[in-house]
Amino acid sequence: MQAGAQRKGQGGRPKAYEPEAVLEASLELFWTRGFSDPSVTEIARAAGLNRPSLSAGFGDKRSLYLTVLDRFVGDMSAAMGRALAHPDLRKALKAFFAEAIRLYDSDELGGRGCLVLCTAPAEACRDDEIRRALASTLAAIDAALVARLRQAKAGGMKIDPASLGAALSAILHSIALRSRAG
Repeated sequence: MQAGAQRKGQGGRPKAYEPEAVLEASLELFWTRGFSDPSVTEIARAAGLNRPSLSAGFGDKRSLYLTVLDRFVGDMSAAMGRALAHPDLRKALKAFFAEAIRLYDSDELGGRGCLVLCTAPAEACRDDEIRRALASTLAAIDAALVARLRQAKAGGMKIDPASLGAALSAILHSIALRSRAG
Protein backbone atom coordinates (compact mmCIF):
# COMPACT_ATOMS: atom_id res chain seq x y z
CA MET A 1 0.00 0.00 0.00
CA GLN A 2 1.32 3.42 -0.85
CA ALA A 3 1.87 6.01 1.87
CA GLY A 4 -1.06 8.37 2.00
CA ALA A 5 -3.52 5.76 0.77
CA GLN A 6 -6.46 4.57 2.83
CA ARG A 7 -7.08 0.98 3.90
CA LYS A 8 -10.57 -0.40 3.73
CA GLY A 9 -12.28 -2.91 5.96
CA GLN A 10 -10.16 -2.53 9.08
CA GLY A 11 -12.67 -1.31 11.64
CA GLY A 12 -13.14 2.37 11.01
CA ARG A 13 -11.79 4.51 8.29
CA PRO A 14 -8.24 5.75 8.89
CA LYS A 15 -7.53 9.32 7.93
CA ALA A 16 -5.67 10.02 4.72
CA TYR A 17 -2.35 11.63 5.48
CA GLU A 18 0.43 13.52 3.82
CA PRO A 19 3.64 11.46 3.89
CA GLU A 20 5.85 14.57 4.08
CA ALA A 21 4.00 15.76 7.20
CA VAL A 22 4.50 12.35 8.81
CA LEU A 23 8.21 12.41 8.00
CA GLU A 24 8.54 15.95 9.35
CA ALA A 25 6.77 15.07 12.62
CA SER A 26 8.94 11.96 12.96
CA LEU A 27 12.09 13.95 12.23
CA GLU A 28 11.20 16.41 14.98
CA LEU A 29 10.76 13.65 17.57
CA PHE A 30 13.85 11.69 16.56
CA TRP A 31 15.98 14.83 16.36
CA THR A 32 14.91 16.03 19.78
CA ARG A 33 14.69 12.72 21.62
CA GLY A 34 16.85 10.30 19.64
CA PHE A 35 15.81 6.96 18.24
CA SER A 36 15.11 4.97 21.40
CA ASP A 37 13.07 7.40 23.47
CA PRO A 38 9.88 8.13 21.49
CA SER A 39 7.47 5.23 21.27
CA VAL A 40 5.71 4.29 18.05
CA THR A 41 2.48 5.48 19.67
CA GLU A 42 4.05 8.90 20.40
CA ILE A 43 5.38 9.14 16.87
CA ALA A 44 1.98 8.23 15.42
CA ARG A 45 0.25 10.77 17.67
CA ALA A 46 2.72 13.51 16.68
CA ALA A 47 2.12 12.65 13.03
CA GLY A 48 -1.66 12.73 13.48
CA LEU A 49 -2.07 9.04 12.70
CA ASN A 50 -3.04 5.91 14.50
CA ARG A 51 -0.33 3.35 15.06
CA PRO A 52 -1.52 0.85 12.41
CA SER A 53 -1.63 3.60 9.76
CA LEU A 54 1.91 4.69 10.63
CA SER A 55 3.16 1.11 10.42
CA ALA A 56 1.30 0.42 7.19
CA GLY A 57 2.76 3.50 5.55
CA PHE A 58 6.30 3.51 6.91
CA GLY A 59 7.08 0.11 8.44
CA ASP A 60 8.54 -0.29 11.89
CA LYS A 61 10.14 2.44 13.98
CA ARG A 62 13.64 1.59 12.74
CA SER A 63 12.54 1.79 9.10
CA LEU A 64 10.93 5.16 9.76
CA TYR A 65 14.08 6.40 11.53
CA LEU A 66 16.28 5.28 8.62
CA THR A 67 13.90 6.98 6.15
CA VAL A 68 14.08 10.20 8.18
CA LEU A 69 17.89 9.97 8.37
CA ASP A 70 18.13 9.45 4.62
CA ARG A 71 15.88 12.45 3.95
CA PHE A 72 17.88 14.63 6.37
CA VAL A 73 21.19 13.55 4.82
CA GLY A 74 19.87 14.39 1.35
CA ASP A 75 18.79 17.86 2.46
CA MET A 76 22.04 18.42 4.38
CA SER A 77 24.17 17.22 1.46
CA ALA A 78 22.43 19.56 -0.96
CA ALA A 79 22.90 22.57 1.33
CA MET A 80 26.53 21.74 2.10
CA GLY A 81 27.21 21.06 -1.59
CA ARG A 82 25.87 24.49 -2.55
CA ALA A 83 28.11 26.07 0.09
CA LEU A 84 31.21 24.19 -1.06
CA ALA A 85 30.58 25.15 -4.69
CA HIS A 86 31.86 28.69 -4.15
CA PRO A 87 34.97 29.16 -6.31
CA ASP A 88 37.02 30.69 -3.47
CA LEU A 89 38.00 28.00 -0.93
CA ARG A 90 37.89 30.28 2.10
CA LYS A 91 34.45 31.57 1.17
CA ALA A 92 33.30 28.01 0.41
CA LEU A 93 34.43 26.76 3.83
CA LYS A 94 32.98 29.80 5.57
CA ALA A 95 29.63 29.15 3.85
CA PHE A 96 29.88 25.42 4.65
CA PHE A 97 30.34 26.01 8.37
CA ALA A 98 27.80 28.85 8.44
CA GLU A 99 25.25 26.45 6.94
CA ALA A 100 26.15 23.78 9.51
CA ILE A 101 25.76 26.25 12.36
CA ARG A 102 22.45 27.45 10.95
CA LEU A 103 21.20 23.90 10.66
CA TYR A 104 22.56 22.61 13.96
CA ASP A 105 22.16 25.59 16.23
CA SER A 106 19.51 27.99 15.01
CA ASP A 107 16.87 29.22 17.44
CA GLU A 108 14.15 27.88 15.17
CA LEU A 109 15.57 24.37 15.54
CA GLY A 110 16.44 24.63 19.23
CA GLY A 111 20.17 23.88 19.00
CA ARG A 112 19.74 20.13 18.55
CA GLY A 113 22.97 19.48 16.68
CA CYS A 114 22.97 17.18 13.68
CA LEU A 115 20.20 14.57 13.49
CA VAL A 116 22.64 11.95 12.24
CA LEU A 117 25.77 12.82 14.22
CA CYS A 118 23.85 13.32 17.47
CA THR A 119 21.38 10.43 17.41
CA ALA A 120 22.81 7.61 15.29
CA PRO A 121 26.02 7.00 17.32
CA ALA A 122 23.99 5.90 20.35
CA GLU A 123 22.29 3.21 18.25
CA ALA A 124 25.20 2.25 15.98
CA CYS A 125 26.72 -0.18 18.47
CA ARG A 126 23.45 -2.19 18.59
CA ASP A 127 22.13 -1.87 15.06
CA ASP A 128 24.18 -2.67 11.97
CA GLU A 129 21.87 -0.82 9.59
CA ILE A 130 22.04 2.38 11.64
CA ARG A 131 25.82 1.91 11.91
CA ARG A 132 26.02 1.67 8.10
CA ALA A 133 23.86 4.79 7.71
CA LEU A 134 26.13 6.68 10.11
CA ALA A 135 29.31 5.44 8.41
CA SER A 136 27.91 6.33 5.00
CA THR A 137 27.06 9.85 6.16
CA LEU A 138 30.51 10.36 7.65
CA ALA A 139 32.13 9.07 4.46
CA ALA A 140 30.00 11.38 2.31
CA ILE A 141 30.95 14.42 4.40
CA ASP A 142 34.63 13.47 4.24
CA ALA A 143 34.44 12.88 0.48
CA ALA A 144 32.74 16.22 -0.19
CA LEU A 145 35.34 18.12 1.81
CA VAL A 146 38.31 16.26 0.30
CA ALA A 147 36.93 16.73 -3.23
CA ARG A 148 36.63 20.48 -2.65
CA LEU A 149 40.13 20.64 -1.17
CA ARG A 150 41.55 18.68 -4.12
CA GLN A 151 39.95 21.23 -6.41
CA ALA A 152 41.69 24.01 -4.46
CA LYS A 153 45.01 22.12 -4.62
CA ALA A 154 44.61 21.71 -8.38
CA GLY A 155 44.13 25.49 -8.51
CA GLY A 156 47.52 26.04 -6.87
CA MET A 157 46.90 25.94 -3.11
CA LYS A 158 49.59 24.15 -1.15
CA ILE A 159 47.42 21.87 1.03
CA ASP A 160 47.08 18.20 1.91
CA PRO A 161 43.42 17.52 1.04
CA ALA A 162 43.13 14.27 3.02
CA SER A 163 44.58 15.66 6.26
CA LEU A 164 42.81 19.01 6.04
CA GLY A 165 39.58 17.27 5.08
CA ALA A 166 39.79 15.04 8.17
CA ALA A 167 40.42 18.08 10.38
CA LEU A 168 37.50 20.01 8.86
CA SER A 169 35.24 16.99 9.30
CA ALA A 170 36.26 16.76 12.96
CA ILE A 171 35.39 20.44 13.40
CA LEU A 172 31.96 19.80 11.86
CA HIS A 173 31.38 16.89 14.27
CA SER A 174 32.40 19.10 17.18
CA ILE A 175 29.98 21.84 16.10
CA ALA A 176 27.16 19.28 15.99
CA LEU A 177 28.00 17.88 19.43
CA ARG A 178 28.56 21.28 21.05
CA SER A 179 25.30 22.54 19.62
CA ARG A 180 23.51 19.54 21.12
CA ALA A 181 25.14 20.35 24.46
CA GLY A 182 23.84 23.92 24.29
